[in-house]
Amino acid sequence: MRHIFAITIAILWLAGQGARADILTLSEAGEKTPNQMHIDAVVAQCFETADRRSAKAACAGRVSDLCMDADQNWGHTTLGMMLCKMAETTAWSKIVETELALTLDDFEKADSFDRENAHIDLPYRVPSLKETHASWQTYKTAKCQSEYLTWRGGTLAKIAGANCDLNMTADHALFLWSLRQP
Repeated sequence: MRHIFAITIAILWLAGQGARADILTLSEAGEKTPNQMHIDAVVAQCFETADRRSAKAACAGRVSDLCMDADQNWGHTTLGMMLCKMAETTAWSKIVETELALTLDDFEKADSFDRENAHIDLPYRVPSLKETHASWQTYKTAKCQSEYLTWRGGTLAKIAGANCDLNMTADHALFLWSLRQP
């Protein structure tokens, strides 16, 4: 609980330091969009500095909330909410890629040790993790599509789909990270 509070305070401090202004950019056409580089950096910093799973989990959704609140006239529209959620999902997707690579590397070393030292034929970790990751991608797509279709025809559909994608991507990053923890 203390870590979640500390992360919240850190995010609020960042907001006070001009992070809200940095979270949005203007396109060439003058339209507001999330500043992807800034969002990537804030999400990555939160994930990297949190020391426990619960603290890392508390990072999910924080930056998209800041993005939406940075300009309430834009951020609280359907488009604004969806784009903020999608930008944070992109940041979490990069963490998933990193965590997957790190975990596969650790698993390859463990599998190599087992191949050299085990006297029985065991299933190996790397193929299992690759299959798990591919299955997760398929499941995430189907689940988020179901959430989207539940609200089909309404503005909530886009937000529900984007929120599902964000939460499932963050959860998968945590899952991959947890596989390497003692």
